[in-house]
Amino acid sequence: KAAFAGNHYGTMRRSNDEALDGSYMSIKILTPDGVPLLRDYTGNDKVLSFFVHSPPSDVLRRRMEERGDSEDNIAKRLSMDNRWEKAARSSDIPYLFIRNDGSLEETMRIIKQYLE
Repeated sequence: KAAFAGNHYGTMRRSNDEALDGSYMSIKILTPDGVPLLRDYTGNDKVLSFFVHSPPSDVLRRRMEERGDSEDNIAKRLSMDNRWEKAARSSDIPYLFIRNDGSLEETMRIIKQYLE
């Protein structure tokens, strides 16, 4: 379980077990502190880890302002993004790093290419 901006996030064990036992691919959105936990739980050979960069800081700030986030939450998120990237780059996890400079559709197209 991870905490961010006063909220707690996590994945149920049952969800992970169902994904492992299923005949389908499962995609989970995790912060870098959650990826090692999932890899340890499932076995490293069963997890393909992508690190999708946040959009540039000015774009992220504008998006958060437009949806009404507080200045405090915006500052926390921008700081957290820097820490997440440093943690991912310094870890021993073989991330596939994906730029996030375009639309969501473009980012998903790039990820899909890796999965095919």
